[in-house]
Amino acid sequence: MAEVEIQTERVDDIPLLVKQQQKLGLAEIIDEVIRLHWRRQGLSVGQTIEAWLNFILSEADHRLSYFVPR
Repeated sequence: MAEVEIQTERVDDIPLLVKQQQKLGLAEIIDEVIRLHWRRQGLSVGQTIEAWLNFILSEADHRLSYFVPR
């Protein structure tokens, strides 16, 4: 019987989440609804929300800080 060589590659969730959000046009939709302040620089509100959603979905954790009560 011939030996079969199997190779596996890890597929992370973040690239999949980012690509899906790009397909949906999520940042553009959010930017249409939420207007930017004229002095704002850097990432748009839509891009910021996309990054935050990627973190939340990737980590399965919605906390902004980690605190464990005693």
